Amino acid sequence: MPFRFSNTSRDRLHTCHPHLQAILTRALGWGIVDLTIIEGHRSAEKQTDLVKRGLSKAQPWSSRHNVSPSLAVDVAPFIGGAIPWNDREPFVRMAGVLQASASVQGVAIRWGGDWDMDWSHRDQTFHDLPHFELVVSPEKFDRAVRETRATGSWVD
Repeated sequence: MPFRFSNTSRDRLHTCHPHLQAILTRALGWGIVDLTIIEGHRSAEKQTDLVKRGLSKAQPWSSRHNVSPSLAVDVAPFIGGAIPWNDREPFVRMAGVLQASASVQGVAIRWGGDWDMDWSHRDQTFHDLPHFELVVSPEKFDRAVRETRATGSWVD
């Protein structure tokens, strides 16, 4: 039976850039891993809170989550009705499926388990296994931040 996003996951995914929506929708449609969307767009206020709690290193407006539509998404494997937070392997498998989906679509993404994008998740000092972001130029990201701060959203 093919997997489907819940209404909540679908709503969260719709806050993301269309490329992320396409990557995740295709990956889910392959039926290899069930997915739940934790978060797409995130306010600067929530970003500040996450930094204070040690759950993010990105200051407000330096996170790909803070622009609208979001250039980042937090997604997790959904196994037996739950997220396997204490088991790294389902996240590694999910990352492979999402990387394959992105590659098929010609889109570059970075996984929070492989920040340096060297295909090794064992050499990282900060692990954010649910995090995926579009790889964009610094100029494009700066424009997205400026436009989101000025108008509430940006156009790619």
